[in-house]
Amino acid sequence: MEDVITALDGTLRETISANLRRYLQLNRNSKFIILSDYCLDDRKKPNRVASFTILPNDFEFTSYSNYLGEISSKDLKNCRSIKPDFIKHISEKRIFSISFIFEDLKGLTDNSMIAGKFLVNERIDNTISMINKWTRKQPYNKDNHKSFIKKLNSIKSNINSKTPNLNLYRSVTIISLLAGYLAYMLTKEANAITVGWFSDRDKIIEAWDGVAIDMFSANHNALCERNGIHSSKTKLFIGNDGGNSGALWFDNFNRIPDHLAGTLASWDIKNNTLQRGKHVDILRNCFADNDFCSIVQIAITPESSTFSRIVVSKNPITTEAAI
Repeated sequence: MEDVITALDGTLRETISANLRRYLQLNRNSKFIILSDYCLDDRKKPNRVASFTILPNDFEFTSYSNYLGEISSKDLKNCRSIKPDFIKHISEKRIFSISFIFEDLKGLTDNSMIAGKFLVNERIDNTISMINKWTRKQPYNKDNHKSFIKKLNSIKSNINSKTPNLNLYRSVTIISLLAGYLAYMLTKEANAITVGWFSDRDKIIEAWDGVAIDMFSANHNALCERNGIHSSKTKLFIGNDGGNSGALWFDNFNRIPDHLAGTLASWDIKNNTLQRGKHVDILRNCFADNDFCSIVQIAITPESSTFSRIVVSKNPITTEAAI
């Protein structure tokens, strides 16, 4: 995974970090939430996408949720058009979003030397070794680490079975890595005291007893450790359903990344076409010429890991994607 992390870190440091610093200067805070939504399994869409939105955690949850419900009462797929007030809101400077288009993720389970389950087993064993190292340093987290290792062994059991779900493993791995990286960036750049991850309910989050949540925390810790930062200064927390199988209490919040992910999933980049007028509205008014709403394309193949930024502009030049 080191090659993936190196490529991710290098690309985001070169293309996103300066914009994030400007955002943090405009929104001085030490508490943040990360919202996320995904469009990964719709074969009718040109792209697989995950969108993440960063917000300062300086609002009253109920009133803000009600406000979002008023200006956008439905997910993107269920509405014919988007209210101008919602488009205006998600383009405001207090909102910072990064969307990732996944061109290829096969390299998360295969490389040019080791294939399939052997590589996954090796990576999980390396993670377990890292967790055991943390346990020796942090014996007070022993129970949490033991639970995490149990979940990792559940993944191994699936991967070593006759019907391994490699696609799900790849999705869980990349989403938890990206969420953990954004939390690490907030620790590094904002000295964040708290960072909460509010993910859409999805099989990615529910798989293997919620191992993605443990991986999110582990990735944040490992990235901080890798760069000489004390991860303990940031308390991570998770938005959950409180045991309710119905709508998430923060569903209205996640309409922001929902609309971003749904738009990019519907964008035929090669032919520069979109499936609906509502998608054009989002691409033109939220992504275009907005340094606080970025797109990164990811191709992780068995041979290499490539992360590249896609720039959208209403006033195109030859090297930019334009609308």
